[in-house]
Amino acid sequence: MSDASDNALVLATACPHCSTECEFDLPPDARTDATLASQIRIVCHECGDMFQPVGDDIAGSLENNAEEVGLQDSDNAVASDAPEIDSSEDHSQSSTISEPLAQPAPAKRSSFGIIILSLSILLLAGAIAGAGYWIANSSNPAIKSFVETRVLKIEPARFEATRANFERKQTEMGETLQILVEIANIGGQAAIPQNVSLQLLDSSGEAIFSWIMDTSKTVIEPGTSANYLARMVAPPADIADIRVLIPSQN
Repeated sequence: MSDASDNALVLATACPHCSTECEFDLPPDARTDATLASQIRIVCHECGDMFQPVGDDIAGSLENNAEEVGLQDSDNAVASDAPEIDSSEDHSQSSTISEPLAQPAPAKRSSFGIIILSLSILLLAGAIAGAGYWIANSSNPAIKSFVETRVLKIEPARFEATRANFERKQTEMGETLQILVEIANIGGQAAIPQNVSLQLLDSSGEAIFSWIMDTSKTVIEPGTSANYLARMVAPPADIADIRVLIPSQN
């Protein structure tokens, strides 16, 4: 959590799901504006639930205690490994190149040049003949298959949401919205989906809530899918649909 500025008040409130004390920065306007205070939501750093904070300095806190909202989500830590570079081969190559080349004897210089020129001409003629044979036989299925195999490039991972369902349930914490999202990898390489956004929509199709799902712990192989579960405590009554947004993966 970022440090509070001179105009913000640091408060603490307990998470309704795990009872962990969570600190948050309260903007000055929220101390007097009940509408602004009712829009404040914080995410518990322990369990990941999203809920409305309660504090003595929040305007209208006594009227809004029943509107606590939680969202369960796991840690967003992404591990990356950077390979170490061994420069021992470069040193060995440098030392080999730096050795002085033996100078040919002056008497044999002209003969050596003629041999090199002859070899160059033969290599060039062979390359031209090979290219002509390749072009002439490009319709040959065996040669065509070989060319297509050499230029084949594996497609990167590409993800799409194949299922997105939500259900209201009564739990010990009150009414809870449970959300199930299935993401499939329709690309050619295994990868972890990044920056997957989940939106809750009202009956008119407008987004009420939106957040980034935690997908950092699941590597999805090509042709397979993975399921992700999220929940919200005391959800708004006018949620009619959900939307999953998956940006292009780099």
